[in-house]
Amino acid sequence: MMYVRFSAEGIPDCFSPLPVDGFEAVDTASMGDDPRAFLSAMRRRANGTWVKRAKPPAPTAEEREGARLAEREAERQARQEARAAARKQARLERLFDHMIDGLAKIDPGFAARVAAIDVEFGGED
Repeated sequence: MMYVRFSAEGIPDCFSPLPVDGFEAVDTASMGDDPRAFLSAMRRRANGTWVKRAKPPAPTAEEREGARLAEREAERQARQEARAAARKQARLERLFDHMIDGLAKIDPGFAARVAAIDVEFGGED
């Protein structure tokens, strides 16, 4: 036994092993090993009989073109964001290097400590 909520078209859209308000009890004994797969592929008629759901229509040329354009725009946006992140990282590294150079002029010992850390962690990338 499974509890199912049906759409207005008779398509099962939500399943539950427990009773839920608005769900109908469905006997799953004759639905094989996977009643969810069976129900997902079927539609219930108004008279209560089950029929196989029709395949969704193939996308039109306009829909395929729209999807392709949306994918290209998403790729372009991702590249743009990656370039912006790389520019920001480069700016921060230049600022950090400038700060280290300024501090090294104030405290020459600081320059030696920074050089030691640089050697310890592998130097420049």
